[in-house]
Amino acid sequence: MKQEQKRDKWDNKAQALLSLIGFAVGVSNFWRFPYMCQKNGGGTFLIPYGVMTLIVGFPLVYIELLIGQKFQKGPVKAWAAISPYARGIGIASMICCAIGSCYYAVILGYCIFYFANSFRSPLPWSQCPIIRNESNFTHAKVHPECSVSQPAVYFFYKETLDATHSIDDGGGIYWKALICLSAGWIIIYFSMMQGIKSSGKVVYVTATVPYVFLIAFLIRGMMLPGHENGLLELVRPNITTLRDPYVWKDAAVQIFYSLGGGFGAYIALGSYNPPKMKTTRYTVGIVLINAFTSLLAAVVVFSILGSVATQIFNQCLIQAKVDPTTFNGTEYGPCSMRKILLSFGQGPGLAFIVFSSVLQQLQGAQVWSALFFFMLLMMGIDSIFGILEVVSTSLRDTRFFGRWPRQLVLANPEATIMPNDGRLLFKIIGLILAGVGILALTGVLIVITYGIDNRFQYHPWVGKPIRPSGAPYPGWLIGVTIAVMVGSAISIPLVAICTPIFRRACPQSNEEDEIEADNHKISMAL
Repeated sequence: MKQEQKRDKWDNKAQALLSLIGFAVGVSNFWRFPYMCQKNGGGTFLIPYGVMTLIVGFPLVYIELLIGQKFQKGPVKAWAAISPYARGIGIASMICCAIGSCYYAVILGYCIFYFANSFRSPLPWSQCPIIRNESNFTHAKVHPECSVSQPAVYFFYKETLDATHSIDDGGGIYWKALICLSAGWIIIYFSMMQGIKSSGKVVYVTATVPYVFLIAFLIRGMMLPGHENGLLELVRPNITTLRDPYVWKDAAVQIFYSLGGGFGAYIALGSYNPPKMKTTRYTVGIVLINAFTSLLAAVVVFSILGSVATQIFNQCLIQAKVDPTTFNGTEYGPCSMRKILLSFGQGPGLAFIVFSSVLQQLQGAQVWSALFFFMLLMMGIDSIFGILEVVSTSLRDTRFFGRWPRQLVLANPEATIMPNDGRLLFKIIGLILAGVGILALTGVLIVITYGIDNRFQYHPWVGKPIRPSGAPYPGWLIGVTIAVMVGSAISIPLVAICTPIFRRACPQSNEEDEIEADNHKISMAL
């Protein structure tokens, strides 16, 4: 058999560890974990989160690292080495990661757009745009759609997304978003064009800089009046939530969102480790640092949001004719500190609407905004490194793509177009990833059982950010979503069924040649 090309290795252990930590620590640690923690019993949520980390997160990361390190292959070849019938698991992982790269590319596009606008004075999301009458410049008025919403909300929906009134109205290509998306892909391409030889050096910055910025925001947040109210709401325990199965479900889902186990990234990154390297230490380090980062991000978020919530709460007390200076508590009639904090939500809305509104109130708003969105950009870049490595490694492990230059393999699988109202693409891909592709059939059964009207909804732009009730996704889009989910998962049973057929049709004298032949034929068939 033809001798395989020598596999690249990390320059040192620090590169390997930083690459793994960079993939594990992403934007979900910042904009999802704090919300989950406060929503599900405050400090009590750390109990199910810790349990799920031990029984789900740690074993999953450990096993994937061991597989990649043992077989020195990407997910497809590694699973094929375990069993030819299991090769479909690696293919499903590769498909999910190809889809997931589009998800993170959208995040990078958002971050680049906001980062570029952070240098404008005043910040464009701090005030509504003015419409001037061309025939009479003395008469100007605020944009009517912005006047019924907040400037930060208008900027996100109309300036960043160019949101349409219906998901059926695609609106064509939005050039501002397309430019930012292209800039994100260019950054990723040049960071990974030499494989781990280039990305391994980039992670020295992308995996460490976010912690410097988080500490800076922590110090600034602790200096804001009312920050203690946010921290109290974050850690206030509610033991009764431990009886709620949905709390345990949220903890398990958060493990998949933050650690990213099950996608094959740890197999791909671990395949560049020396075969005899001690994996246990790396796994413990990754899991502990990921948990520490989630807690640090939660403290940062709620120290800053606590100050804003305190202002809103005090205004509510004044309207209720209660003196905020003498009132001691967080609940009074319609005034609730917890409800205010929960109203800030999670996800992109928390980062690009709520935080952008908060940061504009700080002294040196341009500096803080630039630091914040640059931090999110670094987190997104690290995450997409691991996801794209799954696709790139799996392709280069094959005989066909293995002959191609790495730069062509990296450029080949990814091309994302950003239409108007890109948040809908963002949500759909997030929904696909939430199913993790491999569990798609289970997700379909849940949808059929519980219905889709209550869960599959979006909020179109109707001159203001949301409507009292969301609009249901159109049937064609739900069908496409389910088709993509099932399409990624179907490779698992399909490969298991096709493998014995190909093996009987084309018997090989050498077992290794046989597996290689199966790899080629089944990949071509799929």
